[in-house]
Amino acid sequence: MKRIFLAACLFLAACLSLASCAAAAQTIPGETCAGADLVEQMRTGDPRAFAAYEKDIARIPNLDGLLWRIEKPDTPPSFLFGTLHFDDTDALALARATEDTVRHSRIVLTELGDADKSRMQREVLDLVAKDSRRDGGALAIVRDPQELAEVKKFLGAQKIDVAAADHLPPWLTSMMLALPACERARAAQGLATVDDTVRDIAHAANVPVAAIETAAEQLNIFSSLDEKLIARSLVAAARHPRMIDDGFATIVSLYRKKRAGAAISAMERGLGLSAQESRDSEAEVKALSGGRNLIMAARVKPEIERGGAFIAVGALHLPGKDGLVALLRKAGYTATKVW
Repeated sequence: MKRIFLAACLFLAACLSLASCAAAAQTIPGETCAGADLVEQMRTGDPRAFAAYEKDIARIPNLDGLLWRIEKPDTPPSFLFGTLHFDDTDALALARATEDTVRHSRIVLTELGDADKSRMQREVLDLVAKDSRRDGGALAIVRDPQELAEVKKFLGAQKIDVAAADHLPPWLTSMMLALPACERARAAQGLATVDDTVRDIAHAANVPVAAIETAAEQLNIFSSLDEKLIARSLVAAARHPRMIDDGFATIVSLYRKKRAGAAISAMERGLGLSAQESRDSEAEVKALSGGRNLIMAARVKPEIERGGAFIAVGALHLPGKDGLVALLRKAGYTATKVW
């Protein structure tokens, strides 16, 4: 139990910047990620769902684009870049495509900057220990016995120890399901992510790196999720097992196409989620990113005012009417898509 408990904590520490399902396409020996691109499946096999998806995403402001130039008069431009919090080969290539811009920046801002990983792990351990159910029964947030049985069976299929999950905080179990088993194994290796690549380019060019948030702030967002919402999400995942692997593959594909903001609609339409499941999915994303966007915009503004900032945050923070691109425009800056 202790070994599994620590592994789960370290996994979360490696994924602190993961506010949405994000993934990598590579695999480790013996592990196969078999997810399918839901958008492509709809396009070729379900025209009605694909048409609804296309209609959904047509309403999303600033949907396309990962790199944006942020400008104000008489000030050097800054740049906003959407990242993927894992190590997909194509995603890393997109990060490396920003090298010249990063090297010529005055400062680089990422979600966690140069946060000390040992300290982050301690913070995770402290919070998990505080929130853990020492008497067991954490999964009892799923009240219906039949639904609980479905959830436990699903956790086992996802290679998550059910006995351990029944002691861990429900929010941690939910976060572990953000990735398929194959990618959780990769995440445990600590492979370089898109965020790491941007930071490393900055370090090599002697460009200072600063954090926009703290690990504690991100952890508190996860741990404050409504348990009723978590319970319904666990049941939805059990009833839509493709949600994990196919959702994972879909987000990677959309990131490569520079339109990660289409992920929510792709999941809803491609998986045939019920109205309640769709509302819950949107509520989770809003809880994990909506309020953070306002905080991020306020915290990066002083550096944009000085000019020459390179801001790298999860790609899902960029699009939408409450996304960073829209918020920075609302603050009076010009935001132009570079690519």
